[in-house]
Amino acid sequence: MPSKTSSINQELWKYMFRSSGWISILSILGLLFALPLELFISIVEERTDYYGQVKNLFAIHSTIQYALMIVTPVLVAVFLFRFLQVKQMSDFIHSLPVSRKQIYGHHLAAGLVFLLVPIIVTAFILFVFYWAIDVSGLFTLKDIGVWAAVTFSIEVLIFSAAVFIGMITGLSALQAVLTYITLLLPVGLVILLGANIQFLLFGFSESYYTNSVVRRLSPLVKAADLSREKLHSIDIYIYILVASILFFVSLLLYQKRKLEYVSHAFVFPIMKPVFKYGLTTCAMLLSSLYFHGTTERIGWLLGGLIIGALTGYVVAEMVLQKTWRIQLAFKGFGYFAVAVCIGVGLIKLDPLGFETNIPDLAQVEKVYIRKELGSYSDEMNSAYVALKEERSMKVLRNLHEQILEHGKSEMLAPDRHYQSISLKYELTNGKKVVREYYLQNYNAFSSYLKNIYESEEYKKKAYSLLTTSPKDVYRISISANSYLNKSIELRDSKEITEAIQAIQTDLSYQSYEDMLNPTGEYADISIVLEKNRFIHLSWKASMQHFTEWMKKTGKDNDVRILPEEIDYMLVQPYDSHVDYYSERFVPDKNALKITNGNQKEAVLNTLVSNIGGSYIVAVYYKESSEIDIKGLSNEYAPAFIKEHFNQ
Repeated sequence: MPSKTSSINQELWKYMFRSSGWISILSILGLLFALPLELFISIVEERTDYYGQVKNLFAIHSTIQYALMIVTPVLVAVFLFRFLQVKQMSDFIHSLPVSRKQIYGHHLAAGLVFLLVPIIVTAFILFVFYWAIDVSGLFTLKDIGVWAAVTFSIEVLIFSAAVFIGMITGLSALQAVLTYITLLLPVGLVILLGANIQFLLFGFSESYYTNSVVRRLSPLVKAADLSREKLHSIDIYIYILVASILFFVSLLLYQKRKLEYVSHAFVFPIMKPVFKYGLTTCAMLLSSLYFHGTTERIGWLLGGLIIGALTGYVVAEMVLQKTWRIQLAFKGFGYFAVAVCIGVGLIKLDPLGFETNIPDLAQVEKVYIRKELGSYSDEMNSAYVALKEERSMKVLRNLHEQILEHGKSEMLAPDRHYQSISLKYELTNGKKVVREYYLQNYNAFSSYLKNIYESEEYKKKAYSLLTTSPKDVYRISISANSYLNKSIELRDSKEITEAIQAIQTDLSYQSYEDMLNPTGEYADISIVLEKNRFIHLSWKASMQHFTEWMKKTGKDNDVRILPEEIDYMLVQPYDSHVDYYSERFVPDKNALKITNGNQKEAVLNTLVSNIGGSYIVAVYYKESSEIDIKGLSNEYAPAFIKEHFNQ
């Protein structure tokens, strides 16, 4: 008897290898190409520059590794458990003198082996590389172990999800599709819910709440970031625990599964309403977001909810009934609609007091506010500035109170010309309170914003240049923002010191209005620091001290576009339907032609680099055949332009 059982087990393993072993072989080849071969080529060719680019082993051919990581376990599960979806195979497997528990155990073990072997083979070759060749600049023994553990844990979790889905469906294609849907569903629901809730709750920050939780919810998203962010040990333990639970639940489902449900969309009746209303919910949220995003009308938001819900409900019925000639049960859809209305009503009523919650200053450690830097950018700061001084936090809290009292939230208005204010409180207990307000009356709060953005604390934290020593500056490049080849480079330490000090003075005295004013950009300034770090900003007309220094040293004419270098300018109203970047500029018959030197200077002092605003300005140079297209806002346009267009 034992020999007979052993023979059956051997035949079962041969059968499983024939059905799914090829996937493991392809995975081995793919990993060998992505890692050992690539590393071997870089070592043989002595590509030393490659060493600094490799943060970890996941960064080497990351796209190939990611594809193998998320596709291999699903394919193994689909082909290994295909006997559950094909009648002939099902009859054969279940005719063997072994229990379902044994069948499941063999297939589960085979799947884990098929996933583990490619990882072990690749890791072994990397070990050989480590001992035989000097690869200390590329990876360590610990890196190999981390790579193997992380890859296996993610693949096992995806495999367990695919096995679980295979137990509740009778179609292989549906098993694969539903596996990815299940793994991405939490992420999709959070994004869709967040995007819709922002229309209902005043101050809800869709971007913050979705970004903060999305990466935790799906291994597919986590896997995509492995080349940049490491997976913590706790994540691996959680993945293994969840996979173990799914394997156990899958066994229970398999033991209760009826063989006659082969080729059925869903094996267990309870899954039909879950699928139906899950698809209806996702379609409803996606549709509402699409229609409101394209039309920006409250009517289309509501219409999108109805259209999406009906579409999702009908498609779900088609899948379940396996025909497009379906009989709709509108009673079920009615219950769904009532549930949605109740949910929307509860969110709008805000029983938890989300909208009115303003932390007490005694509980606040610091408050973050989004930067307002104009054309300034560097590689050392985030998009937010943390303010700790009591005065600053008090101003921001007062601003928050005024927004709640007087703010006009127009997320659903027909005319969505708004600006946003973002606040993030970090409390003493470690918790965060984040709010983002889209306001049409943004200017009503300018006095509070001016108080913050002009403060010394804000500027020192927002502008890293203010705390940068001129000694740390390697060089300064200044180039005209035009088609004319006008640029200079400062390398002399005395000139660098004087230029940096002048810019620092301008930034220190920069007003809130100048931060917002995008006009009068004479040139681009690029400051190169040690360790190849950069600071970028524009030389603007409002920078008096730097402008005076440029004039004093005689360098301004080497960089600035001068009126005498311009043949003429054409000014005409901006047309949003014209792509000025790719299409050849066509002058309007009512365009204003400017040839006067003083008028050219006035326009140069009010131009913006980005196309848009009220007018388009085409600059024709004497020494260049290229036409420079700029933007001009009616707010800053010279009077003679407004008079010409009667504005």
